[in-house]
Amino acid sequence: MNNESGNMGNDYIAIWGAVISTVLAIIKITEIWINHYRVSVIGDFNIRGRNESIIHIINLSNKPMIILYWELEWRKGMWPLRNFMMKTKNGLPNWESPSRRKLDSYDNWSLPLSGNDYFIIHDDKTLYIKLYIAGKLLPKVVRVK
Repeated sequence: MNNESGNMGNDYIAIWGAVISTVLAIIKITEIWINHYRVSVIGDFNIRGRNESIIHIINLSNKPMIILYWELEWRKGMWPLRNFMMKTKNGLPNWESPSRRKLDSYDNWSLPLSGNDYFIIHDDKTLYIKLYIAGKLLPKVVRVK
């Protein structure tokens, strides 16, 4: 009987450890979710027939971000057979570059595209923007709505 009660104590300790580790994992996932950059991108295309487009980038997170540079690309198809077609690229990251932009929390930035940067919307392709954010290893890829 003593042997069984000893095993029962080990079971309680194992259950307690599982509960604690689950709670800590939930807290960590919540912190990661709260601290990630949330961005919304909305496009206004062919404004008033002037061959001009504006892409609005909206910072939805509660902390500022610095956009070092950006790329627009068309995508067609589903993964893994997706085709990438580069449209325009805003230079290389450069501290003096005018493309560097600080977006405060809940701020927006309008990116006008006209002249050589203007493009025609394709019904069979989806437009995405890659935002290279300071401090992030990979770019934030967002669909332009």
